[in-house]
Amino acid sequence: VYNGETYIVNEIGTCAFRRDINGRIQSVKIPSTVVSIGKEAFWGCVNLRELTIPETVRTIGSGAFELCRNLRTINLGARDIGERAFCDCANLESLIIAGTCISIGNDAFTMCRNLRRLVLEDGTEPLNLGYSYSFGSLYDPMEEPNHYRGQFADCALDTIYLGRDITYPTVTTYGTNKKMCLPFETWRHSYQDVTIPYYYFGPQLDCVIFGDEVTVIPERLFATTSGGSAYIKNEIILPPKLKIIGPYAFYDQYADDGVLTQNKEITLPETLDSIGPFAFGGNRKLQVINSKAVAPPKLSSSSFQKCDISVNVPKGSGSAYRKNEIWNSFLIV
Repeated sequence: VYNGETYIVNEIGTCAFRRDINGRIQSVKIPSTVVSIGKEAFWGCVNLRELTIPETVRTIGSGAFELCRNLRTINLGARDIGERAFCDCANLESLIIAGTCISIGNDAFTMCRNLRRLVLEDGTEPLNLGYSYSFGSLYDPMEEPNHYRGQFADCALDTIYLGRDITYPTVTTYGTNKKMCLPFETWRHSYQDVTIPYYYFGPQLDCVIFGDEVTVIPERLFATTSGGSAYIKNEIILPPKLKIIGPYAFYDQYADDGVLTQNKEITLPETLDSIGPFAFGGNRKLQVINSKAVAPPKLSSSSFQKCDISVNVPKGSGSAYRKNEIWNSFLIV
């Protein structure tokens, strides 16, 4: 209501509340009539603590909530989240992204170093995750990025819920070199920053849960090799509609190097079609595979590299598994 007239707000414009110098904006609830939030609309609102964005919002512009360093919990309903939308929200701890979201732009959550809990809610469409430039080039668009990392590589995640399929890019890093931008990769910053320890390690994955709609676990998503993800400490329960486990998806995830994990066996769902090379390679603690798939899933001779396992198969399927040259190399029960 303004001057006695009632107006319907359907858009929050570019720089509408940018840099709230007096720190008056502490809570924002976007009405359901709004379909877009403009570029840098709430940039630098340092006292903003509470934020609600409904699923009716289709787009959040670049840098819309960048440098809102007192935000701690966000529920996001937008379909498209722009580049740097929540960059450097340094105290953000919990992030819930609705199943209607299909795209998260580059650097959207770069430097959100206290983010521990990530929920990607169930949805039918895949969610495309952009990459993180890492440090050195974020605020200078003319400068070539010196590192490409996954979307959440800057975050100290310990709990992840994946409710649907995700995709992430492969970028050129040096010359013709290609690098996958793994969203949960672990790495350390080798630069001085007064806000974090000199060496900052990536996520410590206490808990990873898959939703029922996940059909693909992409390449290297939870590999623990250099530039890969952290160990998953809880039991890994694969989703019931899973069709594809990509190369190196869980590489070295059960390795015997002093890290305690509960994953000595794993159950493959009946929908599984294929297991990529080294998908479970190096998992020396893995002992038992419970396969619910009547037809043996396709796999590589390296899919279970360095694993000494027995395979429990559905009644009447033993013959089909034994006829498969690779499956027959394991003890079929």
